[in-house]
Amino acid sequence: GLAVNLEIKPATGYEEVTGATVAALAVSQPPRAGLLLSSFSEPALLAAKALAPEVERAVLVEQIPSDWPELLARHEAVALHASARLLDNVTAQAIISAGIPLACYTVNDLAQARSLLALGVSSVFSDRPDLLLNM
Repeated sequence: GLAVNLEIKPATGYEEVTGATVAALAVSQPPRAGLLLSSFSEPALLAAKALAPEVERAVLVEQIPSDWPELLARHEAVALHASARLLDNVTAQAIISAGIPLACYTVNDLAQARSLLALGVSSVFSDRPDLLLNM
């Protein structure tokens, strides 16, 4: 019953081919329900979208840019993933209020995870999921 966030991590100069390859593999391995492709690389996400538009995408950013609505629209992304360390609560609230799932990385502290979820963040990424089991 778990969903999968598959992050596309291309090497420099291989963004498009990596995005297309990951998307091709994703659609060749059913079931696709619960699969989300994400990346910091816009060219990789655009290549994945071109090859497999039916697979949902999320944009990964370190800090949420002021043009986040345009960024999400360009990729037809269903979610935004951002660094918890650089999260601006006002921008986070605008995203959440717009109905966009916002996930934060890398959260290895239970109190921080609780605070983010109380803010309305939909999920957190952690190197220590054992800590989050106590939520």
